[in-house]
Amino acid sequence: MADDVARFMYENQISMATLGGHGLGGKIALATASYHLNRTTGYFGVDTTPMNQYYFESAREVRKYV
Repeated sequence: MADDVARFMYENQISMATLGGHGLGGKIALATASYHLNRTTGYFGVDTTPMNQYYFESAREVRKYV
């Protein structure tokens, strides 16, 4: 789903965006921000299930900027 968001951004000529979402949408926004750092300026999640994301190298990279 994160790749779908990046594809949507590419097809609609959206070069960068701050992504956010609620619940599952928040997780998709986090995954997109983690895997497509060059396309995101930020991330916010509302009421997402707590989860340890540290095993994703890209999530650790995003955490440096948050």
